[in-house]
Amino acid sequence: MQLTRRWPPKGLSKAEIFAALGGALDENIDYARSLVIGFPGTTPADISIEAFEMFLKSHPNNITTHTSGEGEKGFGGTQALERDAISMVADLLGAEAIDGYITPGGTESNIMGVLLGREYLAQRTGDQDSPCVILTSMFAHYSIRKAAWVLGLNRDEWGSCRFCSDRLDDDKHEEIRHFYRGHRVDLLGTDAVGRISVEQLKARAAFHYSRGVKKFIVVVSEGNIMTGAVDNTRQVGEAITQMRAEMEGAEFFLHVDACYGGFVVPFLGEFSSNFSFHVPEVDSVAIDAHKMGEVPYPGGMFIYREDERKLRSLLGVTMGYVPGETDGTLCGSRPGASAAACYATFMRRGFVGYQEIVHRCMETADYLAKRLGEMDRIEVLPHDLNIVAFRLADDRPEVVKSPKFSGDFRERVKLVSHHYPADFSDPNGHVRMLYKATVMSHVTEERVDDFIVALQEELEHMR
Repeated sequence: MQLTRRWPPKGLSKAEIFAALGGALDENIDYARSLVIGFPGTTPADISIEAFEMFLKSHPNNITTHTSGEGEKGFGGTQALERDAISMVADLLGAEAIDGYITPGGTESNIMGVLLGREYLAQRTGDQDSPCVILTSMFAHYSIRKAAWVLGLNRDEWGSCRFCSDRLDDDKHEEIRHFYRGHRVDLLGTDAVGRISVEQLKARAAFHYSRGVKKFIVVVSEGNIMTGAVDNTRQVGEAITQMRAEMEGAEFFLHVDACYGGFVVPFLGEFSSNFSFHVPEVDSVAIDAHKMGEVPYPGGMFIYREDERKLRSLLGVTMGYVPGETDGTLCGSRPGASAAACYATFMRRGFVGYQEIVHRCMETADYLAKRLGEMDRIEVLPHDLNIVAFRLADDRPEVVKSPKFSGDFRERVKLVSHHYPADFSDPNGHVRMLYKATVMSHVTEERVDDFIVALQEELEHMR
């Protein structure tokens, strides 16, 4: 499809415009018909689309935070819907008194979590200028490193290994960068599933503390986007309590990235109350309703505790011309239609409705893992959620040239991959390619069978 990049001297006809739009739409995936098994997205619920469209023409602006304080005059209806939507999700995650807002997505939510952590730790220590270290898993979403860069905490620097570059290079002569060199973001190893190592967390905190660092932002993932592993938030919280007692003057802020798992974990009984705000040490949570929550973009949420610490007072700048003392958001203006879509979908689905979706996706993920496990050349990782990660069995550090799926195959199924250490416990070890399939509600067992057939054909061509 060829689009013009120049401003038109005269307006075009609707027919011309919609012909171009139709061509663009044809180049996008259709979750209902495409063999798409890599993306954490699906078709939004019908009621969410109806609610979004219902409010779109009136164009409400939900600028500022509506769980506390005033907002822009004239949009009280969608502000109330946002308050309810945020409160419902907070209740789902185990909190009562909260503040927060609907964000464009997880990246902004995680940036806000790190920002709030930075400001809180500066207030607690009375020191704005001393170093602050972020402790998180090597599987943490890139937005955590982006937050550190945007907020001036760390530069995103990587080093490369010639050995791994030679193995994984597709004759592009590019270096495979996998040694993280950021001084203020410490990427920790995990267990074999991808859950953060609590022992490494304590050891690295002690290391930085011995060098004078007393401010720590800890970020856990409740469903990392590559393996779907759910960090043990309860154990991390207990470790923080222990470190507070043992490291005099050290302060901690615990942020949870539940952008993927936030609409999965609460509906799985095996996690009980060991997630998100059920853990008392948790200060803030990022969650995306536009993934497993099945609402349209933008449907991210940033939620934090509102208690005697008055965390809301640490966010925002004075506005002046907009009602309310400060704007506690990063993006400012936001579509009120998103609040309507969230409210309508949550109320329509209810706990039981989401539970049925999650259990169906988990059953399909189990089926996918079983089918993959029957293939000789595939190594399947255990999965906590409806993300199934796997590797090629003959892609090992001792192999001179790493086998790879073709670009055509990866494009056809939208297969997501990245290189990670062969030994997850060593974040600086030699790497292997890791692939993942995300089993959303549009992925049926029949779709899994189609994927397995395509994968088997690809493996035959790779011999």
